[in-house]
Parts: sequence; structure tokens; C-alpha cells
Amino acid sequence: MKKLAWLLVFAVLATGAWFYWSPRAAARDLHEAATEGDVEELRRLVDFPLVQEQLKPGMKASMMRSADTARGGSLAGALVAGLGGMMVDGMVNQIVSPSGIAALVRYGRADSSRAARAPELQEKMRYEGVSTFVVTARNSQSPPADTIRFVFRRRGISWQLVRVGMPILRDLR
Repeated sequence: MKKLAWLLVFAVLATGAWFYWSPRAAARDLHEAATEGDVEELRRLVDFPLVQEQLKPGMKASMMRSADTARGGSLAGALVAGLGGMMVDGMVNQIVSPSGIAALVRYGRADSSRAARAPELQEKMRYEGVSTFVVTARNSQSPPADTIRFVFRRRGISWQLVRVGMPILRDLR
């Protein structure tokens, strides 16, 4: 009976340890794949279609607000907004690609061309639910508004990146 009790205690402790470490391991694997340029590993760790679909509405809404503000709600503003909506699809496809996700993970922004080397990122990790884990990252010299959120969801016994929250227009200028 004692062996069964110890086995049960070990199983509970092992499950707790897995619950705590598995999303952190997925975040570490994402960072390593981004650093090494391992496209296959990035494809395994990121649900690209889902991330694209969740980023498009926010970017389109932001572009519409920007066009309305710039044009004062005129017909020209509506035309710019319509063209901008088509441009958003192309931008999202570029940002939510293996190289775009790698740049977000390594540099904290979609445009890595201005970075001479990878900046020091301040990262925080936390659960937002039983199956949702969030990593926030910000360049230590950037304002808090430049924080990027990487949202992971449990997929069976592993984790996958399913959403990227980012300061939308700041990176696109």
C-alpha cells in the first residue's frame, strides 16, 4: 500500500512539474528556433493560419482609425482605408511568417533591419488560464507601449503559439 501511495505522490508531483515547465519549454524552443532560423521547428511551434486570422482584424481596425483621423472622414479617407485593408493582408502575411515571427521573438519588433544585434529583451511569463500561457517581451530601451504578447495554447500535451499581440502601427511605419 505504501508503494502505491508513493507512486501516486510521484505522479502528482511529475504532473505539476510538467504543468509548470512545459509552456516555458515551448517558449524557449520558440526562441531557439527563431535564433537558429529553424523553419520546420517554427512551423511546429506556431499555428500560422490562426495567428494571421487573429492579427488581421486588429490591424484593419487600426488602419481604418488612422485613415479616418488623417482624412477627417472624407471620401478620400474611405478610399485610403479600403486600399489599406488590402495592404494589411500582405503585411500580416509577411509578419506572420517564419522570418517575421523570428524577428518578433529575437528583436521585439517585426522590422529587424534596424537592429545591429539582438537587443536585451525583458520577458515575463504567466498563465492566463489552465490552457493559456502568455510571454510578454519588450526591448529594455523601448517604452512599455512597445510590449509584444506571445500567447500559447495547450494542444494535447504540447503548446503552440496562437496569437501575437503587438503595437500594430508603430512597427509598420
